[in-house]
Amino acid sequence: MFTVRTALAALGILAAGVAPIVPASPAKADPNPAIALCRNVLLPGRPASNLGECLSYINVAENQSAGEASHACDFLEENDPFVFELLFVSRPECIQAFGGRGHFR
Repeated sequence: MFTVRTALAALGILAAGVAPIVPASPAKADPNPAIALCRNVLLPGRPASNLGECLSYINVAENQSAGEASHACDFLEENDPFVFELLFVSRPECIQAFGGRGHFR
């Protein structure tokens, strides 16, 4: 009887170790609406931008984190370099201006 209990306990331990190996079911989440917004509305008019930059900017804006100035400067530098060079000497100067610091405040 002792060997049967030992065998069942060992089988239980082995089964617990094998369970995490089973693949998870696919996610049932809705698609991110920002992807459609970027692909269909924002990116066609901005040839130098890409989907990752667009999604990152939307996430920053929704989360109200401090990254909007960096994204604005990146957009201006890539899509309108003439205006960027007309207004700013460097990217850090641009970030300070859009971030509310520096001589453009």
